[in-house]
Amino acid sequence: MEIVTLKEQLAIRSAEYARLAAQYDPFRLHNTLSESGGNGGAVTGTTGTRDSLPEYVLKADLDNALMMVHQRDMRVEEMILELVQLMEERDHLQLKLSDTLRQLEAERVRASDVERK
Repeated sequence: MEIVTLKEQLAIRSAEYARLAAQYDPFRLHNTLSESGGNGGAVTGTTGTRDSLPEYVLKADLDNALMMVHQRDMRVEEMILELVQLMEERDHLQLKLSDTLRQLEAERVRASDVERK
């Protein structure tokens, strides 16, 4: 159940990463600058305060956002691996417990048989 949730989160983060990467088109930024006379172009979907920022600031912000999304994706993948390992360990311990309980029950039956005799 938890693996499914983590996989869904990973898919969402991957889609977000792909969307951010698709928004960043260095040729579009370069063309926007050359068309506007070199006084800075706006990236689609930005606020009015961002319109006045230079291209390198916008690119740095985008690079930082992409890096953070990638790091989050990596953490999700690490958590999925850790969860899988923990679930395997849980399954192993449940089997061990089940076996021990069966042995204990067999010993109780054997002890009760000895007491009756």
